[in-house]
Amino acid sequence: MANRLNESNNAVLVIGGGIAGIQSSLDLAKLGFKTYLVEKRPNVGGGVTQLDKLYPTMEDSLYYLTPLFGDLLENPNIELLTYSEVTNVTGSAGNFKITILKHPRFVEGAKCDACDTCATVCPMVTVDNDFNVGLGRRKAAYTPFTQAVPKTYVIDKDICLYFNANKMCKSCQILCPKGAIDFDQKPVEIQVDVNAIVIATGVSRHDDSILSKFGYDFENVLTALEFERILTPNGPTEGQIVRISDRQTPESIAFITLDSSTSQKAGAIKQAIRVKEKNPNIECFVIMNGTLEDEVFTKFIQRSIEDGVSYIDGSISAVEEDPDSKDLVIQYKDKTKETNEIKVNTAVLFDKLLPSEDMTQLASVLGLKLNKKGFFVKKSKSEPLETKKPGIFVIGADLQQESIMAAMTDVNAVVSKIVSQFAPPELWTPKAFVETEYCIGCGYCREACPFYAISLQVVELELPVAEVADIPLKTRKAQVHESLCRGCGICVSECPVQAIRYGDPETLEQVISARAE
Repeated sequence: MANRLNESNNAVLVIGGGIAGIQSSLDLAKLGFKTYLVEKRPNVGGGVTQLDKLYPTMEDSLYYLTPLFGDLLENPNIELLTYSEVTNVTGSAGNFKITILKHPRFVEGAKCDACDTCATVCPMVTVDNDFNVGLGRRKAAYTPFTQAVPKTYVIDKDICLYFNANKMCKSCQILCPKGAIDFDQKPVEIQVDVNAIVIATGVSRHDDSILSKFGYDFENVLTALEFERILTPNGPTEGQIVRISDRQTPESIAFITLDSSTSQKAGAIKQAIRVKEKNPNIECFVIMNGTLEDEVFTKFIQRSIEDGVSYIDGSISAVEEDPDSKDLVIQYKDKTKETNEIKVNTAVLFDKLLPSEDMTQLASVLGLKLNKKGFFVKKSKSEPLETKKPGIFVIGADLQQESIMAAMTDVNAVVSKIVSQFAPPELWTPKAFVETEYCIGCGYCREACPFYAISLQVVELELPVAEVADIPLKTRKAQVHESLCRGCGICVSECPVQAIRYGDPETLEQVISARAE
């Protein structure tokens, strides 16, 4: 079955429903672009949905995502296509023709109210729970997690008895109070025309050879994401810290970074803090080579030290297991290159994630090449957000970014590029503007602007303390001089707190209104 959606004017395809894909879809949709957000998994949110807390705010991940989910579902310019994949792309920038295959859930979204009856009565518990990275099992009828978006459940055809045992089981269909189960659903092929494509598929795969080298084959050695799921209330242990071999509370845990990346170090410290918050009696060691000259990171380390976290400045050499106790002996080299060791109950490895193996297939569909690490080849060093094929952009983890903040900077820059290339010129004169409530006055934008269009203005803070103490508190805020701005977007990508947007508020409203007519 094939349907063609005729939305060829000012449309964009976003591949990947993680945080970068969601934000870019929202930003483009607000500007009036018809946006097709395609996610291969049953739900959006990507890897952030699997996290317990976010660095450096220690904000609950789902608390951060929930408002974005709401905006995503409510925006009429966004066509959300989950459990779907792009199978064919032809054409060129401004006129891409896309074929999308939407897989059947065998559950009708309009009827399903996520009551969990289908999962409760399903007799099949035979596969690893992907959402919990294999720490536990799931049934044929399932939802990845309670707050998943969309809320519609899924029936896994590969293990369902209806499909694999001559229709011998119809428990979910018989007992569903809404009559939402439909075993006759078929794959649907959808065709759309778009001007541009944004790749935001993220990363999901470990380098198994590196993990094995440092003891991952031992039962009580976990990846960072596996331990993150243990820390999370909706995880396999409901947030209770246990070690895998005996399900007992560990007395000591080592958090080991395998290289010097910011994300690994920040992740290790974050998890150590969470362990101390949950159980101050657990001894926590963070093993990492050096630190970072970053104010936020330094404060984060200081907080962890105050919580009782111990630090070892060194690089990991080996991990051995005591066969009787299943405890782990961690060998490391300190600054003097001398080998030392500590013994712990559990070890957590922090390594760089790689693109999923199906990126090869997607690259083939898009007509793009991958580098040796499996990431999409950039147009050039000066144009890292663009691929070799005009009109196709890359953001977030696909650009090897290591933080949500960096990914959001990519989003701003790519949206700016798409607007400047594909918005009707009679409606859009791209300009930058500052959201002053978020500006921290760092001056990075002013230094980066090649047209000298940004200055720093001293403003008074409107704070109750200033009124009470009768003290004029002042700070700096960036200001864009519209007559000088050329709309290049450099300041947008340079801002560390996403306080600069593309286009002034009045123009944005004009564009949105004009496209809605």
